[in-house]
Amino acid sequence: MSNLISTLMVVLTLLLVPGGFLQVHVVQQIKQELRTIQADAVRKVAAEGTITPANATLLIRKFIQEEIETKHYRLNSEAISLSVERVGGISEEELTYKDEFIVRIGYPKPPLSSFFSTAKDFSFIMYGTMEPFPYDAQS
Repeated sequence: MSNLISTLMVVLTLLLVPGGFLQVHVVQQIKQELRTIQADAVRKVAAEGTITPANATLLIRKFIQEEIETKHYRLNSEAISLSVERVGGISEEELTYKDEFIVRIGYPKPPLSSFFSTAKDFSFIMYGTMEPFPYDAQS
């Protein structure tokens, strides 16, 4: 009976260790893809010009869908949570010349990772500043 139990323990160990390495790889890949998409999205909003945060969210969502399709990422664009907020600047509501904004992006963790973690999804925050246009830089 002890041989049966030890054999099952060995088989279980042989399956769980590679599974753990695979899970770590998948988590790192998801994090890297999210960070890359977020950095590109912040650059896109910064170069866009005068835009409201609501329109910026729609612009980023469309941009993310295009990026996932063209770069063949593993991410599901429907599962990504996204928000754009204005932090400070010159204008009242819109993002204009030298205004600062925050892009928050979230994505659910794979099942095994979320089981061992208190947070159920990845969450990244990136700050951006609207770029000046050539005619703005002269004044």
